[in-house]
Amino acid sequence: MLEALSALLLINLLGMLSPGPDMVLVLRHASNNSRQAALCVLGVLLGFSLHISFAVGGLSLLLKQSPLLFELLRWSGAGFLIFIGLKTLFSGARTIEFGAQSQPKRGKNVVLSGLACNLLNPKILVFVVSVFSQFIGQETLLSEKLILAAALLLETAILWGFC
Repeated sequence: MLEALSALLLINLLGMLSPGPDMVLVLRHASNNSRQAALCVLGVLLGFSLHISFAVGGLSLLLKQSPLLFELLRWSGAGFLIFIGLKTLFSGARTIEFGAQSQPKRGKNVVLSGLACNLLNPKILVFVVSVFSQFIGQETLLSEKLILAAALLLETAILWGFC
């Protein structure tokens, strides 16, 4: 169990070191103020918690066995990221001023944007389906699944805390 936990946490650490859409979204909110960045991180962590909960519940095994469903979710996530990119590209802002004060966004909207970005992030989906499901199976005890999940969520929260 300790060996599996160590391997899972190392893989998660390496995955988090490669920036992705979640990091870009958090940095975008951080340019406004630190409160928005913290709320966005909260949304990202909620999304990751849902991913892990689904994996513990067996959804990742279902996705692993159904390539069509996995591809559908993966392409939905890619479409969402393209939408965010196009929305940003075609927004009215031509320059980014990091010192400028912008309109504060409602906290709920910032949390929801972090949640949506994480839930539809193909990188997270691939991680949970391919990596986390390697450490849990039908024969794995629920207590072991919960320990792995809690350790993974704790490490992720700590790493986001350093951002």
